[in-house]
Amino acid sequence: MSGGSRPFPLPALVECTQAGADEFLNNTGKVFPQDLRFVFYPAPRSLPERLKVKADLPGTTERVGRDLVFHILEEALRGWPLPAVKGWIHHEAAGAQLKMELGPTPFHFRKQLLPLFPVSGSAVNLIRQLVEQLREALDEFLTARILLDRGLVEPQLHWYDFRLGFPAADPGPYRDTLPHGWVRASFLGGRMREFMALSLLDRQGPEKGKRLKGRWWRTYGFFVREDQALLEELAQALLEHSGKPYPELLTGMFIRIRDALLTRRPGPDHSSSLH
Repeated sequence: MSGGSRPFPLPALVECTQAGADEFLNNTGKVFPQDLRFVFYPAPRSLPERLKVKADLPGTTERVGRDLVFHILEEALRGWPLPAVKGWIHHEAAGAQLKMELGPTPFHFRKQLLPLFPVSGSAVNLIRQLVEQLREALDEFLTARILLDRGLVEPQLHWYDFRLGFPAADPGPYRDTLPHGWVRASFLGGRMREFMALSLLDRQGPEKGKRLKGRWWRTYGFFVREDQALLEELAQALLEHSGKPYPELLTGMFIRIRDALLTRRPGPDHSSSLH
């Protein structure tokens, strides 16, 4: 989380969550979510055991019928800028809508992905992990597209700005991966999620979207030229073909990673940087 934001009183933050819900619902004709509801908890111990909250978020969501229910920790919400609160509400609601539209099995790993790089034993789990990272990046991109299409861009930019914070990154762990294609692919996959959404907002959003992507690249400016180009290529492919079926988008991402890193031995010595 980035610092420097003045704290807002809890009543203002609670009011902001409802305002964010109203903005989202007024921009949708979808059956789900039909409504957004909020339950607030004064302390983490008040949260039902079945619910888990990520460390960098103020709450979590669950589907109840056609509604999306936000379970929010009051203490975790304190200190959030109001626009970032709205951005989080919008993002969670759009992500839930996307998940509902795709259904429980939007792709079949063993039938659609594994044949593209047939391996066995423990290597299957490595490929599965990489595919899961690519799926998360694709979902983040499609979630951002839902919000962009609805004109709900500004709160989303505030959400990414606040959540990412863009702290300085240590280049050492990345450089250690360079001789090892599989490990390198996993490292890049783990940082691809926000990059894909920021690429969409950079290309089709306001000027602030360009600044956020520029800050992302300054954070990871130590990536070698080939990897910078690979990430940009993946983002460009989604920008050009985002209307294609979900399995086709995902397999396209995997094929690019496979061809760039898994079927050849990358050298540890590359020039950096495109940015």
